Amino acid sequence: MAGPLFLLLLLILILVLLSYLALSRRLRLQHDWPHQRSCRVKERTGTWPALSPKRLKHITASEFQTLCALCDTILPAFEADDVPKAIRAHIKELVGSDELYDSLSEDMNYYTRGAIDADVPARVGDIIEEHLHPDARKIVRMVLYVLETPLGLCFLTGGGWYGWRRGGFSRLPFQRREAIIGHLLTSIIEPIRGLTIFIKAMTGRVYFASRDTHPSTADGCPTNPAWVALKYQDRTRAKVKEIMAKEQLRTPQLKPVQKESIPPSCVGGGTDVRELSCDVVIVGSGAGGGTAAAVLTAAGLDVVVLEKGGYYTEKDFAGFGELEGDRALYERAGWFGSEELSVSIMAGSCVGGGTTLNWCASFRTPAHVRKEWVEQKGLKSFAEKENGGLFDEALDAVSRRLNVNTEHSHRNDEVGSVPGLVVNENNEKLWQGAKGVGATCLPIPRNVKGCKDCSACERGCPYGAKQSTMRTFLEDAEATGKLRLVARAHVDKVLRNGEAEAVGVIATVQNDDGKKDGKTGKGNPSSSSTSSSSSLPLSSYQLVVWATHAVIISAGSIHTPAVLLRSHFKHPKIGRHIALHPVSGVAGLFPSELLNTHRGVGMGTYVPDFMKGRLGDGWGGVIETPPAHAGLGGMIAPWGNAFNYRIWVALKGRFAFSIVISRDESSGSNRVVIDKEGAPRVHYLLTKKDRGNLQSSVEVMMRMVVRQGAKLALPVNESFRTYRPHRDEKKMKEGGKKGLDEEVGLAGYLQYLREMGMPIGNTALFSAHQMCSCRMAATKEEGPVQETGESWETEKLYVMDASVFPTSLGINPMVRVSSRTNSSFRCMHTPSPPYLYVITHLTPSNHQHQHEQLTVESIAFMLSKRLAVKIKGCEAAKAIEKKYCTRTPEEAKGKVSFPEGPTLRGEYCAW
Repeated sequence: MAGPLFLLLLLILILVLLSYLALSRRLRLQHDWPHQRSCRVKERTGTWPALSPKRLKHITASEFQTLCALCDTILPAFEADDVPKAIRAHIKELVGSDELYDSLSEDMNYYTRGAIDADVPARVGDIIEEHLHPDARKIVRMVLYVLETPLGLCFLTGGGWYGWRRGGFSRLPFQRREAIIGHLLTSIIEPIRGLTIFIKAMTGRVYFASRDTHPSTADGCPTNPAWVALKYQDRTRAKVKEIMAKEQLRTPQLKPVQKESIPPSCVGGGTDVRELSCDVVIVGSGAGGGTAAAVLTAAGLDVVVLEKGGYYTEKDFAGFGELEGDRALYERAGWFGSEELSVSIMAGSCVGGGTTLNWCASFRTPAHVRKEWVEQKGLKSFAEKENGGLFDEALDAVSRRLNVNTEHSHRNDEVGSVPGLVVNENNEKLWQGAKGVGATCLPIPRNVKGCKDCSACERGCPYGAKQSTMRTFLEDAEATGKLRLVARAHVDKVLRNGEAEAVGVIATVQNDDGKKDGKTGKGNPSSSSTSSSSSLPLSSYQLVVWATHAVIISAGSIHTPAVLLRSHFKHPKIGRHIALHPVSGVAGLFPSELLNTHRGVGMGTYVPDFMKGRLGDGWGGVIETPPAHAGLGGMIAPWGNAFNYRIWVALKGRFAFSIVISRDESSGSNRVVIDKEGAPRVHYLLTKKDRGNLQSSVEVMMRMVVRQGAKLALPVNESFRTYRPHRDEKKMKEGGKKGLDEEVGLAGYLQYLREMGMPIGNTALFSAHQMCSCRMAATKEEGPVQETGESWETEKLYVMDASVFPTSLGINPMVRVSSRTNSSFRCMHTPSPPYLYVITHLTPSNHQHQHEQLTVESIAFMLSKRLAVKIKGCEAAKAIEKKYCTRTPEEAKGKVSFPEGPTLRGEYCAW
């Protein structure tokens, strides 16, 4: 007996040792940021703020203490006496001189005010409780718990030399806590590394983006004390009012349906159930759903649109800061990502969807992508117009309605634009950097009219300049009197007549009785996963919408497959092959220039030369510039150590940023699934090919920023070494070489980047474009959606959003989505022989498919509707063409850049 017991204990000991070695191992990731240990901090150990029992429901008092310690370690309060010396030493090591000393030392309050002073732990706790998925919340709480146990701290950090015997993380002095976070950021265990970066990102974004509750400026505008050092000014109501001068904010045109106007259902069974009937119900109000609503109502059809997000107007947008915009407009308040922590996913959750909060880039579909879809995927409707394709006409119509132009993009000696356009220096740096490497830089076509250059497009446009779906197509539909829009309506499932056809949807709707601050009511219903009739949230009701002719799912590439999976659709490729256009970036420091990357058109220029990819096969990326606000700086800045992090964010205004939107091939293992509550979960990892393409684009951006004269450059990564020309010059001189051969030094650094690769978690990857999760295909085996947008599995169910893309695009997809819905419905509503509603399949065989009759209960309504179509004949199609396909007089004279001018044809689409 003793023998087997001894072996068992030995085995357990070996497993413990192996676990210890694995957890205490560190990656080769070793940043080279200066570390100013001489800069003391205000020690708060043992004096952490108490947890308000009414504020946080899930996080315990012990866990909150650990969260306080983490936030304080990431953003401590430094002792003022030590800061000047630390700044001078730090900046001299970074750029080789102390020329930035005066600028960085102007505001000592920036260094002496820490996360505890700004109530950051409680605000981060709010995010964890309100917006994270319950499973993610459990994991974060588990990490907080483990860090507070000596044994857990030991195994997570190899803790003997961190003094873990003193107790948990919150009981350790600052220097030991700082060392632990540095260790966790380079842990060999990806989840540990990713979660640490995630907590740092939350802390930084909240600290630098929060606006004080009490106004602290002369004009009464909310502000953040840290913005003084950052030379940053956010968009505020007062600023909007100043820019608008005597003009008034637009009057809201949409009138969402309220509960009181919806009749109760006769099948409620005691539960509060309401019921609507219509010709077509559309799930989602974004680029796909909003355009479909406009086209259908123009044809005379009665349409109901269900949007799970809130309805916000120009008045709301004017008051949104970064965090307020996050809570109101984004999926899970902006804290949504892949299960592997490999990419952060930004998806819209409001009326208008992503078109309400995107950066206005409006590209036509690249020719090489369309060629793939036609020749490799067999989708003939994407062929050129002369070859029978319908896509060009749709693109033209959408571009026309959205006022796509380049006059509000960028201004310099080579570009003609609106004279008063504010020049965003970040865009100008990209322009000059592209020229430095022999590439072409062009102004981005944007869907704007009278842009005010505020660079805060991601929070909605208070000026009404952005021609979003909400501003254009949904208002067109509203004007017909045929649209009923229901906001905060989470669609639980599609209702089907057996499996033959879709007949409607059932949704859970939140009443409009909450605050308009993004926390409740109009805020972010997406923070709730799903709802069931047996367990309804407070102030909610069930809504059943019966659709006579079609159910259209336009919920986006994350929620469209989730709706189908909750509705028990069985096609094996639903949710598979999701593509995210992973975005990575490069930053370059220009000490003598204040670039003010938060002013002007944030995304106004792009470099198309590398879209074909390193192999020339069409899988590359387009290089652009992002708007860079204070909260984003706090989120992506590498930490390294506490003082370095504070310096990096302080220099935000002197960094130029460029990003690459990479065309990812993805794989079947990248997918959307649903959990036991029906909420979507995204699994995504870069394939070897996609990683190589992204790495190649990062190298190009590094060359660009160095050619511009940056004193320091690095990819947006948590723990990579930096490229510093002054340091390389010194090393080369010591080695007997005279001067600095820039290309030699940079080549060595780029080789270092190739060797390091793109470790999950450490490389900051973002996604603003999700697609391909319900791919359109010529055969049922290749994808769940036909070329007409109709499901292969169930009749009268259509998908009209980016999830139908056969492949990713490599560019911003808004116009592409809108155009697809336009061309699909032109096919759908071309009249057929009397009493027959025929949808033409645009497959090579060009066969036709006829709708089956509805159930007996809907036969009467169906026949009367078909009679109306028979009476109108071609009039419905003519009405659509008259409304959206007629060239304006200015367009005919060539005075505008869309849709056939050189701006959007020729050089702009010759990729």
